[in-house]
Amino acid sequence: MTKSADRPVAVLAADPGVLTTDASGTGQGAILNTNGTTGDMTVNRSSHAAAKGTTIAIYITGFGTTSCVEGTAGNVCTPGAADANLMAGIVARVIPVAVTIDAITAPWVGHPQAPIH
Repeated sequence: MTKSADRPVAVLAADPGVLTTDASGTGQGAILNTNGTTGDMTVNRSSHAAAKGTTIAIYITGFGTTSCVEGTAGNVCTPGAADANLMAGIVARVIPVAVTIDAITAPWVGHPQAPIH
């Protein structure tokens, strides 16, 4: 058997992206507006934009490596585990994530270990 030639492969620490409403990877981002009174969420669109100062949820992927939160039992935490473990606070992002909208850094709202909301 002949061995293939070695090839260098670039590996990124993170390669973030916004999920899309139709899962195609193009077009409308999976971004929800939150109604501050009722808590209802609706799809953000140009015809239904979020009001300035309201909370939106942006569904992202590719935020990079995760690590077990200090004090989490080893049998519960799997480094690199699913988003559900981020939401539960079992694992944390290693690389900080920031969101800028219209040249303004968006304030953090929610659980400090959770994906950006």
